[in-house]
Amino acid sequence: EIELIREARAALAAKQWLSVLSLTKQLEKFHPQGMMVEEREALRTLALCALDRWSAGERFLQRFPGSVSTERVKAACTPAAALGPKLEP
Repeated sequence: EIELIREARAALAAKQWLSVLSLTKQLEKFHPQGMMVEEREALRTLALCALDRWSAGERFLQRFPGSVSTERVKAACTPAAALGPKLEP
């Protein structure tokens, strides 16, 4: 699980949004109740928002209201985020 999270983080940093989605799908398949569910969903959400799927951010914030990723998701998942740089690490 940790290795897939690392790969997904690296893909996010490299702006490889589809790779992030693929890796998080693998995580969900092989570790559906794993220790890193919130991190997996944050990574997926950030990738979806980078692909202009803004509602993913709202869903994440509703599901994980106290997440350590809250501010990052809020920043990345607003239409205004599309005007600036995409998800710099």
